[in-house]
Amino acid sequence: MTDQQLDLVTPGTIAERGEVSDAAVPQLLLWLLERRFLTDFEPSRWRVSGTPDDAARPLLREVLGLARPQPGQDWRGALAHALTASHWNGHAVTMTVHGDGTRHRVMLGGRRLSGRARGGTDDFLAGQASVLRAHVPGLVLGETTRLDGDSAPDLSAFLHSAPALAVVTGIPSPRSGAGAAEFQSLDRLIGAVGRGRYALSVVAEPLSAEDLDGTLDLCRRLKGEIHSQVGGTRTTQESTTDTTPVGDGDASDARDKSKYLYAMAVFCAASGVLAPRISRLVQPAMLATNLLPRDRPAPQRSHAEQRGESSSVSLLDAEAEACERLLDRHIDRLTAARSNGWWRTSVYVAADGEATLEAVTSALRSIGSGDSTALDPLRVVRPDPWTVRSAMIRGQALRLQPTSDDLGHPLGGSYDTLGTCLTSDELAVLINLPRRDVPGLPMRDVGEFALSAPAATDASITVGALQDSLGNDLQPVSLTAEALNRHVFITGMTGYGKTTTAQNLLVEAYRELEVPFLVIEPAKAEYRQLADHPALRGRLRVHAIGSDAAALPLRLNPFVPIEDVPLARHIDLLKAVFNAAFPMFAGMSYVLEEAMLEIYTERGWNLYTSANDVLGPTPSPADLSALTPSIGDLTGKIEEVLESKQYAREVHQNMGAALRSRLQSLMVGTKGMALDTRRTIPAHELFTQPTVIELRNLGDDEEKSFVMAVLLCLLYEYAESRQHASNRVSGERLQHLTLVEEAHRLLRASRSPSGPETPDAQAKAVTMFTDMLAEMRAYGEGFIIADQIPTKLAPETVKNSNVKILHRLVSLDDRAIVAGAVNLTEAQSRHLSTLPPGEAVVHDERIGSAVLVRMRPAQGGDEPDTAAVTAPRPPDLSFLHRNGACRRCPAPCTFLHLTDVARGTEELDAALAPVFDTLLVSGPEQAWGAWKRWRTGWQPPALGERPAPATVTGVTYCGSSQSAHRWLQRLLSARGAAVGRRTLDARDRLRQDRASREIARLCIAWADATELGDEGRQRFTEVQQSLRALVGEQPPRELPGCADCPARCLVLPSVAPHLPDVGQAVAARATSDVSVDTRLRGLEKLAEERLPETYAQWASRGRASDLLYCLVTTATADGDAAVDAAPLLTALRGDETPASEN
Repeated sequence: MTDQQLDLVTPGTIAERGEVSDAAVPQLLLWLLERRFLTDFEPSRWRVSGTPDDAARPLLREVLGLARPQPGQDWRGALAHALTASHWNGHAVTMTVHGDGTRHRVMLGGRRLSGRARGGTDDFLAGQASVLRAHVPGLVLGETTRLDGDSAPDLSAFLHSAPALAVVTGIPSPRSGAGAAEFQSLDRLIGAVGRGRYALSVVAEPLSAEDLDGTLDLCRRLKGEIHSQVGGTRTTQESTTDTTPVGDGDASDARDKSKYLYAMAVFCAASGVLAPRISRLVQPAMLATNLLPRDRPAPQRSHAEQRGESSSVSLLDAEAEACERLLDRHIDRLTAARSNGWWRTSVYVAADGEATLEAVTSALRSIGSGDSTALDPLRVVRPDPWTVRSAMIRGQALRLQPTSDDLGHPLGGSYDTLGTCLTSDELAVLINLPRRDVPGLPMRDVGEFALSAPAATDASITVGALQDSLGNDLQPVSLTAEALNRHVFITGMTGYGKTTTAQNLLVEAYRELEVPFLVIEPAKAEYRQLADHPALRGRLRVHAIGSDAAALPLRLNPFVPIEDVPLARHIDLLKAVFNAAFPMFAGMSYVLEEAMLEIYTERGWNLYTSANDVLGPTPSPADLSALTPSIGDLTGKIEEVLESKQYAREVHQNMGAALRSRLQSLMVGTKGMALDTRRTIPAHELFTQPTVIELRNLGDDEEKSFVMAVLLCLLYEYAESRQHASNRVSGERLQHLTLVEEAHRLLRASRSPSGPETPDAQAKAVTMFTDMLAEMRAYGEGFIIADQIPTKLAPETVKNSNVKILHRLVSLDDRAIVAGAVNLTEAQSRHLSTLPPGEAVVHDERIGSAVLVRMRPAQGGDEPDTAAVTAPRPPDLSFLHRNGACRRCPAPCTFLHLTDVARGTEELDAALAPVFDTLLVSGPEQAWGAWKRWRTGWQPPALGERPAPATVTGVTYCGSSQSAHRWLQRLLSARGAAVGRRTLDARDRLRQDRASREIARLCIAWADATELGDEGRQRFTEVQQSLRALVGEQPPRELPGCADCPARCLVLPSVAPHLPDVGQAVAARATSDVSVDTRLRGLEKLAEERLPETYAQWASRGRASDLLYCLVTTATADGDAAVDAAPLLTALRGDETPASEN
């Protein structure tokens, strides 16, 4: 009510409206301040309306994620600060909670106030979101939606159709006491509603400072008026007084005092809320007397006489006292609102029925009632439904006025609302957030991390951007080359960025630091994608086990020694490799070690000098591979070692079966192609350029562990050799990076014992590998260890890494390990379980405290223009050669599987043996004829009906050259057996490989030839001369008669296989006491009977005497028999036919 309305009051209107006595004033004021007129709200007495000319709709953003509050943390204080920040910008703050029976959506937003807003609503929402994120950790807001049928169809449809609607008024306030915030949280309301469908809307319009100050001033003046009625003294006495007035008085003070009291009376009378007790005190005559202008008493002259006694009584008006206290508390609220904001707030509820409406409003009264709610208790008001529905859809506050007069609230226009004026602290009780999980709103643990990181240096790489609690990028986070050299540990669940982080580290290190890398990838094929990166295009090499058109075949011989590395230590490392990869019970590792020692020594290796005297100081790679042991050699040696140990039969059989089964599993199929090989990928090619090794085609974890262990040992030895060769001291710069994916396959944590010695052997091997990782820092070798499950890793692996990058980890035991390694708090540890993809916690010694980083993927860019990082030459595929016979292969290991399944190697060798036999003793025509007969009758069925010519040539070459290699092995083995050797010695092995290379020249020349021709003859002659020089000039042992042999060492391969059967008989005939001619006839008959095929073959060549000469020489090699046979040998030489004539 305005002052002008008060000034127009007349005695008649006062009489019509009723009168107010002084005794009624406190009660009227209590009714107004406590708004008791809303207790029994009758819509017919009130005019409730919105703002029809304001067509703005609320813009909302759904809360998609929220941090789980820590014990003792109260959202209300945080939201009060956020509301204060949102107060002075001409926009209403809105919150809507919508439950559809299964999930609940919490939406925060705002609405533009017509004529008052500064800036657009989108700008307001952006600022609001920033403030909210600053005060509410982990808050995730969705996209902005308008409250209409297009953007929010579900909510809009429900608001248009909900049958039950209500308004809640009153002052919400926090409760004091420990744990009070737990029960004043939005999740309590949501839990109370259950499966009902409802919508709760809170609309808070900021009030101006002028409105606030006007109300505050009025409350202070009313306090002054009420204070005089709180208490007093009543005195009784007898007296006689004569008074004579002198002049007129003034009634202005009385009118000024009564104006506001009259306004209260009129408002209460108009609203029809005067109680009967107050009505009895409202008398028209007294009101007219009190409110009409009256003369001020004039100065008087008086005469008084007093006699008798007087008495006094102290009086207290409890209602006036309560009214004064109520005004004090409202003054305190208004004073606080001057600093934190004053809001005209309306609370609306829509529900699918009365039961749901009762549940929502009851829960709202429960969570909203606090220590100060008694000032204006929470009430549920039921105006006309259409007004509530319109206000909810438009996001407006409803105006409230009595229907009988166009009167306003006596305390000011801000109270002319079907709502409540609240401070920001009080409003924060309503605009609240859940403290517990609710359906549809995920909550996660959020920790606070450091917000600064050291600046990048010249020798550093960028891994991502530092994040604050709001998700903002602050500054780049970098790792120095020195930090990488001290190893990196990356962990995290699948799909949360572990591989992306590792790829970025590798690419940045290669591009910025010029550091090559090796990736050991046991399970997937993700790192080959780096080949498309500009910095690695044409530079990255990928090796895989098995057939893969996009990768090079992997060849890895564990027994290849590294230059400058002691051979004995290499063998020790290999023993650790087998112990780490395969479970072994008592004694097995010692048998394995002894077998490895023997396969090296029998190939000419000196365990003391680590040299091979047969090879010389600078052997070629081909010669070196010829005398390098293989897994097949080790498998064959196991039985010999066990026999020498003389174990009990059962122990012998069990141990032999266990060892052979483990080794033979590495020799089958594609595994055998990769591991059971003489050659290996050169170490300098593996470790001087970007390389990826994929093991996904190995299905067994033990086999993957074996390959990983071999690579790690090879790297260790190469790094040490590289360091020695460069004469660098410890602490040099980073030279190479190695990434080990799924490192637990090799560096596994110790397992519970399953036997007396098995776990000790594996634990010892793992310890050796972890020590190697720690030591290789001194060689400039940095490791990136990546694994999903930290608990599976040996603890030393985590402890020895300087940089730790932690992606999402959920398991408590996994988080405990990494949290202890980087000194995370409990809250930070829980935060690890909620990290989204692409975010990680990073820690190293430069950063100090752990930081939250948005990791970046491998970035493209200009290709580096440096001398160290250049495109490599095309790969040298000689490492694919299985032996010397592969020397001329046009496509190594492309045709081997076709020849193996054609008809079997035995049938192939039998068909080709006549061809190779001619190489030593026949001419090119005989050899070409035998070749044509074989090639015409041999057609591998795997080639199909119409194979490509290149394929036919390749298969022909592969089959013939590999058969030649086996033929040479038989030939040289027979030579050795003739002099009592059980296996080939080192020189014979070298001869076999070199001779295979020579025969390969003939095989590739004749593979697709249609006629012999001059070039074919020339090639045959060259190969024959080389072959004779290798295997036909030097016998395995110089015997009596060898020096004068007419066909030196050419016949021995044909003779040696038969010596065990015919040797004694030949010696008896050669040394019998008969004439030389008789002996000759006897030998010829013996050879025809006991060696019919071999004798006929040599006789057909006119070389029968050469066969007999070799038989006699080898059968009578020892003792007096050689002397007795000398005349016979002389006779056989006289019958010789020079080899050049055949």
